[in-house]
Amino acid sequence: MAIAKFDTIEIPRVYVQEISREILGDKARTAGGKLRQDTLAAASYKRIWKIETRLISKAQADAILSYLEAISFGTVDFWLDEFGDEANTVSAYVEVDKESRALWPYQYRELSFTVTEQ
Repeated sequence: MAIAKFDTIEIPRVYVQEISREILGDKARTAGGKLRQDTLAAASYKRIWKIETRLISKAQADAILSYLEAISFGTVDFWLDEFGDEANTVSAYVEVDKESRALWPYQYRELSFTVTEQ
């Protein structure tokens, strides 16, 4: 399982981590049907992570959600263990996609996030 953090808040039991990329630029078809694309050479994309946790305690879920609410879902320093040193973070926005409650035992939750590089 991967380890992730939003600022200093650890996201425990991460088991799904999908990465996609958002192209920075314009894309359109000409009248003749040819696709044309204009991108910035230096930074042509930003990463988007879909993160899901396994069952975590309600207290852990509440701490994560309360923190994000307290900062008004503003930017966080996002870190994944694959980045290496914890100083290697990415400035990102976090959206909570889903909070699932376990049917049994009731005191557990699963969380799903979309993390978009700033």
